[in-house]
Amino acid sequence: FSILLGGFLSSRKLKLKGIITGILQGLTYMIILYILSSLLSHDFSLGTESIAMILSGIVCGGLGGIIGANLKN
Repeated sequence: FSILLGGFLSSRKLKLKGIITGILQGLTYMIILYILSSLLSHDFSLGTESIAMILSGIVCGGLGGIIGANLKN
């Protein structure tokens, strides 16, 4: 939910290119989350579950960006 909201708020503020803004927001969030969790668990392996989580974060960010850029005041 936080990725969707982040994409929404960032594209709402910029009011252009909502999908790109949202995708970048989601990707940034997921990369930070992956690095922090890998540091805490001492395991930097990138399995199918990690890839699925990263992709879902990117999709949610893009969706939030689309909604935020196209929503009327």
